Amino acid sequence: MPLEPGTVYVMPPGKNMLLEGKEFFLMERSSHLNYPINLFFESMAKHFADRAIGVILTGGGSDGTEGLQTISRGGGVALVQTPESAQFGSMPVNAIASGIVDKILLPRDLAQAVFDIVRFTYDQKTAFKDDDDFVNQTQLQEIITLLASQEDIDFSDYKTNTLRRRIHHRCALNRCSNINEYIAVIGDSEEERQLLRQSLLIGATRFFRDGVPWEYLLDKALPELINDIDEGGQLRVWVTACSTGEEAYTMAMVVDEAIVASGKNIKVKIFATDIDKQALSFAGKGIYPESIST
Repeated sequence: MPLEPGTVYVMPPGKNMLLEGKEFFLMERSSHLNYPINLFFESMAKHFADRAIGVILTGGGSDGTEGLQTISRGGGVALVQTPESAQFGSMPVNAIASGIVDKILLPRDLAQAVFDIVRFTYDQKTAFKDDDDFVNQTQLQEIITLLASQEDIDFSDYKTNTLRRRIHHRCALNRCSNINEYIAVIGDSEEERQLLRQSLLIGATRFFRDGVPWEYLLDKALPELINDIDEGGQLRVWVTACSTGEEAYTMAMVVDEAIVASGKNIKVKIFATDIDKQALSFAGKGIYPESIST
């Protein structure tokens, strides 16, 4: 079914819905755990990248959180209803806990935020040929310097396109008409500097990410390390940039399997660090949705 503006679409019972290009496609739901909002958001992120806007409203459970993370990592915008205004607050609360939400608003304000982003994007594309004109290198460096001096983190080595996309979205959400207005906002507002900083800390992670490295660890690297450790000794592992913890817990599973296979009595300490405090707080709870098993 073709996607048309000004139209509300409702997914029929027993189906999942994906978006490919400008068309909707229906799929039969599987017999095991089903997360239709995650699937739909992931299809949005795949086909629309930084043009995708995901909104989580009232609902029970955690469906939508992983999909919203995919949208955020692709450069899109993640919006959530305030849990206090929701009849069922679980979905908004789970999404907020992920640390990737750009704005938490009342439903009427969410509608305004979407409108502001679309209008701002249209106005900028009309005024400028590309993103370089919207945020030139001098302005970009000014923002990076502000964040480095006030938020104690240097984004100089970040991909320029990622920086520009995030700044563009924050500019729209603050209803600034141009980049100079937004630079003035972040110069005066500690809250907005923190929000921009947080939006730039995109935690791209999942359990057993990329597959092959974990196989190498289990089959080769870990057995060699364990072989060199005396009985009763200790293996220490440091997981850097652990984000929300998926790779750290994956490491724990792989290390445990390797030690059991070795037959040795070895103690293990795994250290996981990240500059994103919200992500660390999420990781520390060690609670993940059932969808990770699929």
